[in-house]
Amino acid sequence: MEIFMENISVTATSALIKNAVAHIIHSSDYSNFSTGPPLNLDVDILPRARNDGSRVGRLTLPSTEVGQYFLTEYGGLYPRKDITIGSRRIRFNKSERRADAKRLAHIRRYPYNPVAGEDSAAVSPDAESHHVAVSALQFGWECRDNVFSIEWEIHCGDSGRLTLDQSRRELRIQVPESPETENSRIIAIRASQITWASAGIDNEVPVINITLDYAPMFLSQKPENAEKGGAILVGGIERESGEVTSVAGGVPPREEGKLGEAPAPAVADAASDPVLYATPGGSRGASLPVTITGAESVAVTESATQPGQIETRDTAASESSSIFRLDSEDLEFDVALAVKFVEDFMRSKKHGSNGVPSRRRHNTLDSAHARVVAYTSHAMRLVCQHHDDLSAFRKLCHAIHVGVDDSFLYPAVRRGLFSEDVQGQYEDWVCQLAWPVAFQVEALTRNLLFDLREVMIFRDVVNDMSRSPRKGTVYTATFLRYLATQAKNLWSDEGTLGNIDDATHLVEHLLSDCVRKFSPLAPQTFPDNFQCLHVIVTPTAIRMEGPYPERSNRVIRLFQANADSFLRVSFVDENGLAYSFDRLDIAGRHFDFLAYSQSALKEHAVWFVKPFEGPDGNIVTAAPIIGGLGTFDHVQSDPGLIYCPARYGARISQAFTATDASIIIDPGEIVFIDDIYDRQKEWCFTDGVGTVSRDLAQDIWGALNKKQKHRNLKPCPSAFQIRFMGSKGVVSIDDTLTGRVICLRPSMIKFEAPNSREIEVARAFDRSSPFYLNRPLIMVLEGLDVPFETIQALQDHAVASVRGSTESLPHAARFMETYGLGASYQLPSVMLSLSLLGLDSVLQDPFSDDMMTFAIYHVLRELKHHARILVPNAWNLLGIADTSGYLQEGQILAHVRTQQNESIYLEGPTMVSRSPIIHRGDVQIAHAIGKPPADSPFSSETFPHCVVFSTKVDYPKTGQPVALDKLPFPDIKKKPDWDAPETMDAADENEYYQSTSYIGRLYRRIDLRVPTLPTAKRARRQQFAEMTVDKILQAFKNDDQDDEEGGDPIRNTLERHVRDTCSIELELGQHDDDLVREIGGLFSVYRSRLQSICADNTLSRHRWAMLSEEEAVMGIIVAKCSQPRRRQGLISKLREQTAALVGSVRHQLEGERGPERSLERAWVALRISLLVDQGYFGAKSFGWLALREVFNAITVINGKD
Repeated sequence: MEIFMENISVTATSALIKNAVAHIIHSSDYSNFSTGPPLNLDVDILPRARNDGSRVGRLTLPSTEVGQYFLTEYGGLYPRKDITIGSRRIRFNKSERRADAKRLAHIRRYPYNPVAGEDSAAVSPDAESHHVAVSALQFGWECRDNVFSIEWEIHCGDSGRLTLDQSRRELRIQVPESPETENSRIIAIRASQITWASAGIDNEVPVINITLDYAPMFLSQKPENAEKGGAILVGGIERESGEVTSVAGGVPPREEGKLGEAPAPAVADAASDPVLYATPGGSRGASLPVTITGAESVAVTESATQPGQIETRDTAASESSSIFRLDSEDLEFDVALAVKFVEDFMRSKKHGSNGVPSRRRHNTLDSAHARVVAYTSHAMRLVCQHHDDLSAFRKLCHAIHVGVDDSFLYPAVRRGLFSEDVQGQYEDWVCQLAWPVAFQVEALTRNLLFDLREVMIFRDVVNDMSRSPRKGTVYTATFLRYLATQAKNLWSDEGTLGNIDDATHLVEHLLSDCVRKFSPLAPQTFPDNFQCLHVIVTPTAIRMEGPYPERSNRVIRLFQANADSFLRVSFVDENGLAYSFDRLDIAGRHFDFLAYSQSALKEHAVWFVKPFEGPDGNIVTAAPIIGGLGTFDHVQSDPGLIYCPARYGARISQAFTATDASIIIDPGEIVFIDDIYDRQKEWCFTDGVGTVSRDLAQDIWGALNKKQKHRNLKPCPSAFQIRFMGSKGVVSIDDTLTGRVICLRPSMIKFEAPNSREIEVARAFDRSSPFYLNRPLIMVLEGLDVPFETIQALQDHAVASVRGSTESLPHAARFMETYGLGASYQLPSVMLSLSLLGLDSVLQDPFSDDMMTFAIYHVLRELKHHARILVPNAWNLLGIADTSGYLQEGQILAHVRTQQNESIYLEGPTMVSRSPIIHRGDVQIAHAIGKPPADSPFSSETFPHCVVFSTKVDYPKTGQPVALDKLPFPDIKKKPDWDAPETMDAADENEYYQSTSYIGRLYRRIDLRVPTLPTAKRARRQQFAEMTVDKILQAFKNDDQDDEEGGDPIRNTLERHVRDTCSIELELGQHDDDLVREIGGLFSVYRSRLQSICADNTLSRHRWAMLSEEEAVMGIIVAKCSQPRRRQGLISKLREQTAALVGSVRHQLEGERGPERSLERAWVALRISLLVDQGYFGAKSFGWLALREVFNAITVINGKD
């Protein structure tokens, strides 16, 4: 009998599991099943890890009787007994497939032999001395039936080697020289990339399998040989006579080295890069003070006293930078000569004597590899030359803390999943599809959810669906997104389809199942949102996502009907690959670079566009779009704009800033006014700040409100951030202006666009946000001698309030409101409403407990690693200028309006800081005047959520310049412990030291315990049978419990609350079957969309990786990441997408028939969430969403009464 195993730790081996199970079935409890030798068994761990690091496997027992008895004790979700290995409890369930006949015959025939554990021999300290002889390197595809399809291969002969670079924790595979480049080729694999590795014997051949989280780096390296004459050497300077040139500037000379060797450099901030020294033509003597600031530019510093350095940054090389000195003997300083030498050096460094780069990074290994690299770079197979190579591989992996599985090897086959014929057929088909459909089909393959042969199975269904008059293009594209989500679930969990052997049958079954279940959800549309397609470009592949709802911009609004012709493209590389603005080819369409926005540029995201037919019938490309934005030459405020590419690009980016369109004004309502300067006319106090009349501000606010379904009852803000007629900046209300007037200053005008008279609002300042300390600010405060105890008290208070958030619903609501958690589902409001009904027990629910656990961990992680400490009674406010001249030097007006509409005026000494903080002068003490007097210019407008600064400053405070030669440098190469990445469980004492600074002391005060990721629970929830609409309807009919029979406490309490507060009669226990079917279908669609969101926003690039439902509701990502900015970007996307999904579902629940009908529909949704299995993905979050709508409807009904 075969038993399916789940939640297997990555540290568990087949030997450990086999011995543990053997101990059980060899006990006296199983004596009835065997009177002879001990029962034999077999354990097979499958290699595909889930995104929490767990694995699955198969346990084969000799008979059905033994297996069934074993499952009575250890099987199911809640077994009576358990087996735990590596801190994970293994789950056992009866497999849906029959036991392998050969394996079953083997364990029945042969007696049981105890299995020895893994070889735990210590790794020698010189792990880098070991290497693996590789006879063949193969890239391929891990198939659903657990075989490895070889799609590209190279035979290495005697030149293939796998070695270790321990300093980089990197494996390097060297293969023979490429016939195309005559350079050696290297595949570099970081330890963090490896998700699974195995080594063993396959048909008497030693084989290694490696599965990667993302593609490796492909490098080429020129064969090592010595350069003659004044050469550039690594390590030391080898003159033609063999003498080593001394090094100027106090750096000790190196030992004599050979060309190509790279000893550890002496530069602290370039510890991983080689140091290059050079001599021009064998001369020696004084150092030339020359500095290179980039690979394509040369800057010469004429300094006679300080020896110079030449610093190069070669973007084509794997090493990011190199430093060398230039020596000369009795040589007068000649800039031209220095530049020529540097250019020669750069050329020789970048190119060998034959003009070929000595070391370069490539997208592929050769032209044949280019055909499959986008699909096959995550799985590789190495064929070794000797059996001893497997032991060497284990030692290398042990040195970099990578586990090697000895229980499974992929059987190798050659299926030609990405052969030229298959690719040709696929490309011919995709090119004929409508663009939205073609994009989604490409996403299925580019995101590695299906191989090309599998996708071709969809061809007839997709063609028929897209051509159907009833369905069409939009329906088909949406269906394909749904199919992608279900496919990812199939990789992630075995479910009901995962045990089918035939991969083709599995895909066909999945397709037919999705066609039967799919029902699109009508999105909640907003005039200033559009569905944006996203493309992520890496050095080896293209990934495709979306469409996602995003705020529109000026260009998109101009071409709203062709919004799908624009792509948001991100260039991503683990090692910071430079931008590439080349043309993109996707599904037979050509996209050209268009522009970027300033905010997205930090994330390497830009806009591309494909040609399309405009409203006038002409073809629109990138050039006419840019030309139509405005005039960039002869701008009066910036005459040299067109000659500065960086500033020109920034001006174009204004049109791509996410904004909301408001109102169009007449030319007569535009006034141009001067900026306010100091007396010397050197410093502008109103840089980017204009004014607007109150009437115009109220019109803008009214236009923005009309686009919202729920009208914003807040008063008109005092300031707006805008884009208008080529201008950008902030406008604040000026009550001296009458009628509809906007005043622009020269500092606001960036280019001229007189025909663009629609005011676009990037932000309305109708609220203020809490103020948090951060590491740069704490460093400045430490330098200003602020006592550590003051900052420590703030952190201790923040930690205590976070840990106490689980005490009650009000505490939890306040915690979420403070840190912006659960906002998409409006959890703080729902929790406060539940608390008023006495339902604090909901926090004891396992789902709610997990939500709070993950939220607390998220906030504490921000406190520990970023010192993001909440400061009570402090706010982030918009800074504007006092145009009236009322405020004296050093005075400010700061007004905050709370959510309860209470005004707070700051008074007395007040600390003011700017963002970002880079200097101690960025923190100042100003005097807040409190509530302005009635006779002041602020009597009619007090500028809530703003801080108004004085313009009465007699002279600019330039301060003292920083003496660069006095900057402190570390005495040791170790880094402070607070700089250790969060991916390290504990700082390595060999690399990090305990910092005594404020940040280090604060860092160590927080004990951060990583919670168990909810993936195991999610996987268990997936095992429940599909909750179809018919099953939901039947559950309603079977649910006859009422208040007296002890039904769900939330439901009973809410029913009493509805009947006590609403003056209407509602049959809350009986509903029309059609209504139940409709809301049940809505739940199914919601669940699918939520799964898609959870699959699209993971840190892991695994095709089976998914976030948990708890993370989606809270709007956080629990997983660790070495690049917190990347996680923060994904969190922002996650929150945007869940907010859009929740908005669409709320729109469907509210309907158009009044609050009473909305209440009934929300009540049905709540009952569905309570009736389905509580482990079912999406049920709990759907319940929180329904609760919010129930309370909203009750509020509207009571307000109407």
